[in-house]
Amino acid sequence: EQRAGIWVELGDWYQWNSELKNATEAYRRAVKTLRESEQDELIERWLGEPVELPDETAVWLQRRDRAVRDRSMIVVRYDVSARGDVRNMEVVQMPAAADGEALRIKRMLRDTHFRPRIVTGEPEESTGIERRYKLID
Repeated sequence: EQRAGIWVELGDWYQWNSELKNATEAYRRAVKTLRESEQDELIERWLGEPVELPDETAVWLQRRDRAVRDRSMIVVRYDVSARGDVRNMEVVQMPAAADGEALRIKRMLRDTHFRPRIVTGEPEESTGIERRYKLID
């Protein structure tokens, strides 16, 4: 499990630095290591959905805590390509007081590197992802 976790972190580093071939190879090794250890459930938990990079709970708290229903949150729906690029972005819900924030969040997401969904060892496109964001200055 630790070795697979290191492969995922290495893949994330490569993904962050736009070295997509190396990232894919690291993610493949993570999946292979987990399968050999008969820990298939970790593949889905760690790699089953696109993740904003860096994969840090403190940075992307709202992605992990879906129960939060803060009225100042902006809900955004988008697709993540197999390369980790955000596409087809749309603001689904936005409080009236956050008029300028929607544009800032869209810009931030456009510039964010994503780890794409990886289940079979290969990056996959994900569509219709809906997440809540709030910029904290």
